[in-house]
Amino acid sequence: MRRYGLARRLHAHVTAQVADVGKRYPIYLVRAPSLRLGTRLVRDPLVELQTHVDPTDDQPTLANVGDGILRRCVLVFDYPDQIVDLRPGGDDATVVVHDRSGIVLGTAGRALVAGQVLGGTPAGNAGVASGTRILAVDGRAVTAADLVRVRSILRGVPGTRVSLRLGDGTTRAFTLRRYL
Repeated sequence: MRRYGLARRLHAHVTAQVADVGKRYPIYLVRAPSLRLGTRLVRDPLVELQTHVDPTDDQPTLANVGDGILRRCVLVFDYPDQIVDLRPGGDDATVVVHDRSGIVLGTAGRALVAGQVLGGTPAGNAGVASGTRILAVDGRAVTAADLVRVRSILRGVPGTRVSLRLGDGTTRAFTLRRYL
């Protein structure tokens, strides 16, 4: 990644943690201008830029477009001709970026938690930490049962101010925005 200057060229600033077999390491999430797959041109694909490369790997992966691209297409398998055709008609909603806050929501028992907070996002910049319990959103108490409602709030209109009361006793406020 450094060799090609991808982080600089793609203005990478949003970070996440990914798990591999027995280890965790940071990645950058970016939107590339476009990606051509055969005859199909995909605009603004979400790309993961890896920051960790295994020195024993003779062909390391520098970037991963993964299911973020595949979900945007309908895959047609032509077995006799051994061709996979990517056609328009999939789901354009991204699976990695769930909202405009930078929080990937989860639950722990009856509690609502910030399962992962992406760095360089509104929630990350406001100091919300991964694994933190969320007790209230905009002054209204929440539990795991409110997951869908809170996810909807965090997918709100850019420019909307959101306040979270957290399990550590602090309140963090931030403004929703498209960060990728």
